[in-house]
Amino acid sequence: VNAAFLERQGRHAEAERRRRSALEDAKKHVEILSSTLSPGNESQFVRNAVRIVASTKVSLADNLATQGKYGEAELYARSGLEERLAMFGINTADVSYALAVVGWTRFQQGDIATAEKYYRYALASLLGSGVAPHSTQLAGRRAALGNAMVAQGRWQDAIQVFEERDKGLRTDAEQFKRFGSGQVGWV
Repeated sequence: VNAAFLERQGRHAEAERRRRSALEDAKKHVEILSSTLSPGNESQFVRNAVRIVASTKVSLADNLATQGKYGEAELYARSGLEERLAMFGINTADVSYALAVVGWTRFQQGDIATAEKYYRYALASLLGSGVAPHSTQLAGRRAALGNAMVAQGRWQDAIQVFEERDKGLRTDAEQFKRFGSGQVGWV
């Protein structure tokens, strides 16, 4: 949680240290649980601890990509994605976020075509999970895809994605009042 606050303040290096510490703690927790719980009682607890490791890897990858540490970012993003896929179905918010972070690592490296591919997978994953049309996560996936299209100069394709994003956000009037639909890429 502290790392997320630091990232929102633009203090990514400090947040990175917190995320690395959280990852080490999460790995230790898996080891402790695996070695101390009696057979038959460990599955739920160990599975949750492994989920936290995967989530922490993806969050660390997001941070590293933002800082330009691309190789390490992609390593953690792909590892977290693999672990999430092993635990969840493809059509889940967890897998969608991991796919989006792999896309972000590629986007930051200037590989926009591959980023777009992962953003499409992330969007399909989240849509397949059955999220509401006004989901802010869904809006985020569409914005990332639209921005990738903007970066490629595919204006009409991007406009369609941003319009779909806007249409979805408008399905909840109260939320729309707070969240709106503004997106720099759409401009």
